[in-house]
Amino acid sequence: MIQLSTLATSYAIRLFFGGELQLDDGSVLAGVPYLRNLTALSANFRAQSIADLGGLRDAPLVSLDASYCTDLVGLDPLAGQTKLKELRLVGTRLKEVEALGTIPSIDHLDLRDSASLIDFDGLRGLVNLVELNLAGCGYLRDLRPLTGMQKLRSLDCERCQMLTDLEPLSGLRGLRTLNLAECSGIRSLESLENLKELQALSLAGVGHLSDLGVVQKLANLRRLDVSGSPLLADISALGGLGKLEALNLKDCPLIVDLEPLRNLTALAELNLRGVPAHLGPLAQRRGLTLDADAGALRDMPSEFIAANDVRVA
Repeated sequence: MIQLSTLATSYAIRLFFGGELQLDDGSVLAGVPYLRNLTALSANFRAQSIADLGGLRDAPLVSLDASYCTDLVGLDPLAGQTKLKELRLVGTRLKEVEALGTIPSIDHLDLRDSASLIDFDGLRGLVNLVELNLAGCGYLRDLRPLTGMQKLRSLDCERCQMLTDLEPLSGLRGLRTLNLAECSGIRSLESLENLKELQALSLAGVGHLSDLGVVQKLANLRRLDVSGSPLLADISALGGLGKLEALNLKDCPLIVDLEPLRNLTALAELNLRGVPAHLGPLAQRRGLTLDADAGALRDMPSEFIAANDVRVA
């Protein structure tokens, strides 16, 4: 059994809960010598019974991972931390994160699968965030707490099905990666037109997507996923995305014309499974990784098959 007194003796130490070290309550850390030097703390899924982080109140943490600590009742002991940069709280049962508003030093925050989280106002003070993961936060419906995050580069809202209004994102012009996959409540993409730096956008499974007019204004896009869009028929807006490298159109059964893709010379990955369109406009392509149905390859020249990495469903 690891003795706590032998840990946390150097400034860069990383202490792990779980494995041979079993803790029922984070408050026992209050008596650990040299805790003032602890800068990184990680709790794994074996530490579900940790409910209190009180012992960390004076630790100058830079990184904290309390993911899957499902008994964790609050973050108040972290309030006022001045050095904390990376915080992971995946799969907890927290209902609010108000204390985070007092820790503007955080630049990476992961709240994935926080299924009980209903109050997101604590995010308002996180003006230095670069990466924010809210995937699977089922009660997320208002993005206004994010409006001050001018440094934000990556935002993941996958499976946030109550989310309907994207207007608060319109001012986050530094965003480069945005994941809205399976956000089935979204009806309009107009608020995304100002995100000129966006390089990766996932709208997979949005469901109601029928118009890509806004996407054509995102000239820096390199990766686009609109798979699972049963109402999408017209992809003419993609014709001007000269930097596009990867495109996923899987399960878009109304797309019958691939002509807009003919001149996308940077395109290296293309998924057309479940798309009935013939591949004729792509006949001259070389070096393409292509997923497609066997029927789509009918009458395509053998040179095309030989010159590309074709994967047939």
